[in-house]
Amino acid sequence: PDGADDLSDAQLGALIDLLAWASVEFDVDPAEITGHRDHAATACPGSLVHEMLQSGEIAQLVRERMEDVDIELVYVSE
Repeated sequence: PDGADDLSDAQLGALIDLLAWASVEFDVDPAEITGHRDHAATACPGSLVHEMLQSGEIAQLVRERMEDVDIELVYVSE
């Protein structure tokens, strides 16, 4: 569908925050981050995040965010 590749700044920021936290917490090199498309067939709409992973852009943004990774996770109960 149209707009499937759109990613707001807030969405990208949240993704980078989560990946930076996980990279620090679990000692993962951002260059090793992959998407589920790299491991199994998918019917997900849009290719933007996959392209950003393939180009190394996500890894670079995560590395930059890791320099200041004071991310507080907020747990929401139902």
